Amino acid sequence: MAKLLKLKKAYTVISAYEHGTREPNLLTLLRYARLAKVHVENLIDDKLDLSD
Repeated sequence: MAKLLKLKKAYTVISAYEHGTREPNLLTLLRYARLAKVHVENLIDDKLDLSD
């Protein structure tokens, strides 16, 4: 996943995203959304209901 997202120091960066100590830039969010086949809004809007 990290290679597909073209992240440098991938494990460190992803860990920081997961722990909330760093936020991905918009290009990274767009790449992730495309890889995961979800809308970017699903990644950035905490109020969306994802139960579907």
